[in-house]
Amino acid sequence: MKRLFYSILFLAFFPFILSESLAQKTIQVDKAGTLSTLIDASTKYSIEDLTVTGTLNGIDLALLRDMAGNNDKGQLTAGTLKKLDLSGVTIVAGGKYLDTDEINFQEDGGSAVGDFHLECVANIIPDWCFYACNKLQQIVLPTSVKGIGTGAFMDILLTRITLPDGIETIGDRAFYHDIFLKKFKMPASVVKIGANAFAYCDELTEIDLPAGVESIGKNAFRKCIGITKVNAYMARPVEISEKTFEGVTDKATLNVGTVVKY
Repeated sequence: MKRLFYSILFLAFFPFILSESLAQKTIQVDKAGTLSTLIDASTKYSIEDLTVTGTLNGIDLALLRDMAGNNDKGQLTAGTLKKLDLSGVTIVAGGKYLDTDEINFQEDGGSAVGDFHLECVANIIPDWCFYACNKLQQIVLPTSVKGIGTGAFMDILLTRITLPDGIETIGDRAFYHDIFLKKFKMPASVVKIGANAFAYCDELTEIDLPAGVESIGKNAFRKCIGITKVNAYMARPVEISEKTFEGVTDKATLNVGTVVKY
């Protein structure tokens, strides 16, 4: 009787155990371009939490896009990937991750038409890499990454991103319209923040501008209506446009290092 009871109990919870095992996965990729051989096609849309280590190229990034809700054609998918940890990854050159002629912008209804048949660049989160991946909420970037490309995380439901020390450039529209982005720490290594980089990030409340920042693009923090504090650590202010902080609440305070130069 006791054995029968435990058998029934196991069968009752088996679907839950199975779904949990599919929801989280850790994968080591020894050869760039082979991630698809390590994830079964029948389960790739069931993985919600993924940790990847090893070496990735554009082919692998295309699969990650697909799993996060948007494929290499810019089309919505059934992917459910919410959390992605790439801290143990090295990104190498080669392999196409995007193959479309048009990118649509949700916020203003506009679009960019052009040649978006893009291949991976070494040690960079490349242009438009995860744009419109509407399931992705949290991501940890590789420790070797030196830059974030144009539109790399644009128009997604990102709430938290971990950037490694060593990142120097944040591209145009990198986090454009990520309206739920709250947890963000600007690495001290950043020297360039592109145009519209954080525009329409409604939930951001505080921004650090590291000492080494040399340029901040037009509209970089436009309509970041939640910002209440800007900490500028540069010895001298950089040139900005009148719309760099347009729409930021009047209650926001600017904390600077050398007041005289500001």
